[in-house]
Amino acid sequence: MELARAPQAQKTELTHAQEVILRAIADGQTPSSVARKLAKGDARKAQVWRQRIRRWMLQQAEFRDGVAMNGKAEAMLWTGPAIQALGRRAMRGRVDAIRLLFEVSGFHNPKVDHRHEHSGQIDIRLTMGGRPEPVVDADVVED
Repeated sequence: MELARAPQAQKTELTHAQEVILRAIADGQTPSSVARKLAKGDARKAQVWRQRIRRWMLQQAEFRDGVAMNGKAEAMLWTGPAIQALGRRAMRGRVDAIRLLFEVSGFHNPKVDHRHEHSGQIDIRLTMGGRPEPVVDADVVED
């Protein structure tokens, strides 16, 4: 028995115009400003271009993916300067920046409870005068 398969969405290649629009959006232009440039001063054509770009964003996965990938690439380009700015703020003593810097670097995870209950034996040896002396009895003190 063969199961009926749902029709696969066909991948469509981006047109040259779509690629140019994606590059313009990646460069920081808004879809409205791109539409105005493409319309060359014609308000009606600008409206048509805006609607077309909006339709591509809503209905064409490849165009939407292109916008997302360009945005991620642009964000990655700014990570170095952003981390340096965060470090400068942390060096000035800003506690919020210090916490974020520790989280980003992996030194601290706020989701982990660092006040674990310890179960098991702890062996502590104090060296006084050259020879270790075992601690026979100790009380655990909680903060």
